[in-house]
Amino acid sequence: MISNKNIMVTQKAISLFQKYSEENIQFKDIDNKYSQYPLTHACILIENILFDDPPIDIVCSSDRYSIYFLGDHLDCFLQKVKEEDIKQLVACGVNFYQDSYTLSKFI
Repeated sequence: MISNKNIMVTQKAISLFQKYSEENIQFKDIDNKYSQYPLTHACILIENILFDDPPIDIVCSSDRYSIYFLGDHLDCFLQKVKEEDIKQLVACGVNFYQDSYTLSKFI
């Protein structure tokens, strides 16, 4: 069962994704990049956020237009992600889509 606190933390993370997606954040503005490529930086960042969890597949699926991240592990990620991490992910082109409850990047 999900507690009210967990729901609030998840909603806060979702609202931060929405907030930063409305701003014009660019990958070039990120300090201390893990990679010169936004997708690689995003994957390493997600891995670092979930480093103490059992190994998981960061990319869970893809289609012609998008890469989808974390699948069943998305709730755990939303509990752990920090505001600065969300800002960096959005700068990499990763966003949260509430209607489909997915974290994805157009490719």
